[in-house]
Amino acid sequence: MSKFSNLLDMIILLKSRGKMKCKDIAEELEVDERQVRKYKQDLELAGVNITSTTGIDGGYRLDGYDYLLNLNIKPEDLAVLNLANLQLKSMKFPYYKEFNILTDKISTVDRSNNKRCIQYFEKSARENINMKYKKETLDINYAVITQRKVYIEYFSLSSGLSSRTIHPYAIVSYKNSLYIIAFCEKRNEIRDFKISRIKEHKVLNSKFEMDKKFSLKEYMKNSFGIYRDDKLNLKLCIYKPMSYIVSEKIWVENQKIIWNDDESIIFEAIMSGKTEIVSWILSMGSNAKVLGPGELKKTIKEEIDKIIKYY
Repeated sequence: MSKFSNLLDMIILLKSRGKMKCKDIAEELEVDERQVRKYKQDLELAGVNITSTTGIDGGYRLDGYDYLLNLNIKPEDLAVLNLANLQLKSMKFPYYKEFNILTDKISTVDRSNNKRCIQYFEKSARENINMKYKKETLDINYAVITQRKVYIEYFSLSSGLSSRTIHPYAIVSYKNSLYIIAFCEKRNEIRDFKISRIKEHKVLNSKFEMDKKFSLKEYMKNSFGIYRDDKLNLKLCIYKPMSYIVSEKIWVENQKIIWNDDESIIFEAIMSGKTEIVSWILSMGSNAKVLGPGELKKTIKEEIDKIIKYY
């Protein structure tokens, strides 16, 4: 780490955390305490006022120094950042620790605001992952940025374990799981790969050129979930209380909702992803009735018949 970078980091640490002991600064910057004292002198020569006190509660403190960072962060901005931080912590996001450090660096306004932040809990199933998953995600992020091919051994629910070389275009989060949108050389098409199903991986030296026609926004457009099998002109009658729950969300941009006198709704949309649409309709039980298309009615009935056999 360069001296200039350490000087800036020392300013950020003191600005975000308030008073810090010399040894704590040294640990953060990975230098010895003598070097920290030298940094203090250098900053003071540059007009940065750092006061120091001795004793158990002593330490270094940065006084009145805002113009270099000039982030213009307001208390309400910090509240939003803290809320995002809490959400990631509750979700057990694999990079929460790194994000928390970044939050700490940005928190240059009113540190006490952290203590007043609301309680937050994310109630949803989360990925059952290990540290290997974290490394895979980091490596693939690097491959996306540098446009490098990635060799993977991937477990597919339909075809089992296979070896592939992919061109990673983007990473998508869906239901607390991460997916790679990538061109697959084996299938010669763009596909989705769930990162937790990658058993082995290696970022290759060879690079790829992304298809100039590819647009992530268009790729995901009007997709109900991560699957894009079979596009449907969906029409449902949804009864109370599910009518209110469904109406509170935008499932796809082209959806239309018409309220009936009995507090049911007619829900219409053009959606891709028949597999997940079927699961969604079944999850509403008797509160949802398929009005169209006919093929979807048939599929739902077949699934219900299979469920009845279990009981």
